[in-house]
Amino acid sequence: YDGIRFGPSVGIDSDGKADENTASGLQDFYRKNRGRGFGAEVTRRILIGTFALSSGYYDAYYLRAQKVRAKVKAELDEIWSRFDIIICPTTPTPPFKIGAFTDDPVDMYRADIFALFQPMAGCPAISINGGWTEIDDDGKTPLKKSKAKDFMGKALTRLPIGLQITAAPFNESTLFRAARAFEREHS
Repeated sequence: YDGIRFGPSVGIDSDGKADENTASGLQDFYRKNRGRGFGAEVTRRILIGTFALSSGYYDAYYLRAQKVRAKVKAELDEIWSRFDIIICPTTPTPPFKIGAFTDDPVDMYRADIFALFQPMAGCPAISINGGWTEIDDDGKTPLKKSKAKDFMGKALTRLPIGLQITAAPFNESTLFRAARAFEREHS
């Protein structure tokens, strides 16, 4: 990924070629375009990925990651010999307010923990609404029963809880049938 092929670009004409009137050369073109339109978290993840794949760190990170990927795939192959789907929460915590974790990238990475093995093993996955939770103003603490309802008995803050369903590689039909069955039963 080079940071310029997708999204809005400065210095590109209508034919997709560099426009020298707005970019004074390749370096200027890259400077004006890389990261344009990306938030801090996306930029951080792109930079970490680029760093891990750089020549000095290829063996330390990329080869090690490939070994982990192979092990994850082997373990999942064993699971698929006995089960058709894996069901788990989409995230380990209730939803957080927009921008709440941008100052702590580790919390953002923890929120992804249940969505890491699928792309490593080529497994299709879907996240659907698995229910609702009531969250206090801090965005993390479940409401106490005394605070959970307003004077008319309605929940004050209801947020969706994601249910993630994963199937074996190339088994999307099973994945979609399981998701549809859950939605029919719980809607």
